[in-house]
Amino acid sequence: MQAADRMVALTCMPTLFFAFCITILAADLTAQPAFSGQGDWSLDGQRIIYTSNESGTWQLYSVDADVSDRQRLTTTQFNETFPSYPPDGKYLLFLSDRDGNREIYIKDLDGQVCRLTETSEDEFAPAWSPDGKRISFAFNEKDRRQSFLMDVTGENRQRFPGPEYDVIYPKVSLDGT
Repeated sequence: MQAADRMVALTCMPTLFFAFCITILAADLTAQPAFSGQGDWSLDGQRIIYTSNESGTWQLYSVDADVSDRQRLTTTQFNETFPSYPPDGKYLLFLSDRDGNREIYIKDLDGQVCRLTETSEDEFAPAWSPDGKRISFAFNEKDRRQSFLMDVTGENRQRFPGPEYDVIYPKVSLDGT
């Protein structure tokens, strides 16, 4: 369980690999001979969003927690990865390489897609803050993957002070700090 006063992250160094707060769902999300992963639970615990490459590129899918009612959420020729459910259920956060490198995008319930970042490097692992007002993500800076926070508009980007090794999968704590 995530502690309210900590930032949870998956970190790695050349000789060490740490994983914190891992939850595993033992269910077959797809009957296709494909790779599936990068899942996220909806806050009500009723749905799982994940990626699969069964179409030839990585696309976003959603499925009920009992592995019924599977839906494909994206149908592009690009790789759509690292989905994140929002606290309010209105917007889906994900990465896409549709503009040449991995950028952070947001998709509303009507299917409108908006790019939130525009950089020369890849972003990684975007995630909503518990209050839905900020987005945490990792970004390569100074030859190291660092943690960042930004507003949901893509503005006010700030580096999160962190360790001297790569940070992967940063998350904002439950109390928003």
